[in-house]
Amino acid sequence: MTATTGVTSQQEALALFDSEYAQAIARLRGLSREDLGRPVFGEGAGWRIRDLIAHWAMWQRLAANAAEKIAAGTPWPAEGSNLRQFNGVAVSLDELNAERQREFDARPLDECFAELESAHRALMAGLAKLPERDLLAPDGPEGIRKHFFMPGIHHFRFHREHIEAALKEGARTT
Repeated sequence: MTATTGVTSQQEALALFDSEYAQAIARLRGLSREDLGRPVFGEGAGWRIRDLIAHWAMWQRLAANAAEKIAAGTPWPAEGSNLRQFNGVAVSLDELNAERQREFDARPLDECFAELESAHRALMAGLAKLPERDLLAPDGPEGIRKHFFMPGIHHFRFHREHIEAALKEGARTT
């Protein structure tokens, strides 16, 4: 894989999905319960670092469901549509994120991590069923179709900076 062309095979793409997931999990598992409870910005008021675990799981599941549908013969979503629409989710992005935060708010951390692990396994299984042409896109981010890249790779990267900022802010206030 090169920075200019992105991945060129399904195997490379799947390895990239796994690598981003592994980095995120390792970072979160290395944090104390106190750190996981720190406020984080990027999704909404009242979010903590730990809320990103269930948030990521939700988006991995939506992408997994899309991969399963496409592998089963459902046509690709229309240009301009998104994973929520493709999966029949009618609520807004903000409502969906808030629902997920409320649903997992008081659950034990182990349960949150288990949900993310399960969702990631489902995503990887769904992506593995796809023909390469349905996973890769030469004009997509890093050579991967946007509908999979955004929730499966970019989302981890996007929130990594929010986590680091929250930890840095927490260090200044303690």
